[in-house]
Amino acid sequence: MDWMDYPDTLSADELLEQLNQANIKDFKGYLLFNAYHFQAKLVSIYHALQASDTIVLDLYNPNTDTGEDLLIAMTIDGDYIIEQNKTTLVVPVSLEAVQVERYPYPAVVFLKAYTAKKITSTILADV
Repeated sequence: MDWMDYPDTLSADELLEQLNQANIKDFKGYLLFNAYHFQAKLVSIYHALQASDTIVLDLYNPNTDTGEDLLIAMTIDGDYIIEQNKTTLVVPVSLEAVQVERYPYPAVVFLKAYTAKKITSTILADV
C-alpha cells in the first residue's frame, strides 16, 4: 500500500490529504477513507448519544476545528479508526467506550502496522 512510504510523523490532516492526493479510497474494500464525510457523520452520532441516556463514548470529543481529533477511516462494518492526540482509537460500531481499543501511536503508524499484520484487533477484521 502506498502509505507504507509515508513518514511516521504525518499529522492526521496530512495523512488524510496524502490519501486523497493518491486517490486511495479504501484498503481491500474493508477500510474506507472518505474520512471528511465520515467525520461529520461521527460528530452527529456523538452529539445524539451525548444528548440521550444511551451509550456515550465519553473518551472521544470530536473537534473538527483543530484537526487534533480526526476520523481516519471507517470499516464496511461501521467501526471507526480515529486519531486523537497522537493516539489511535479503534471504535466499534456500538460506540461502547469499554470496547474501544487504544494504540499509543498516530494513525499513519497504526495503518502501517495493521496492514503489515504487526498488530491485532478484536474489532477490525484480519484483512
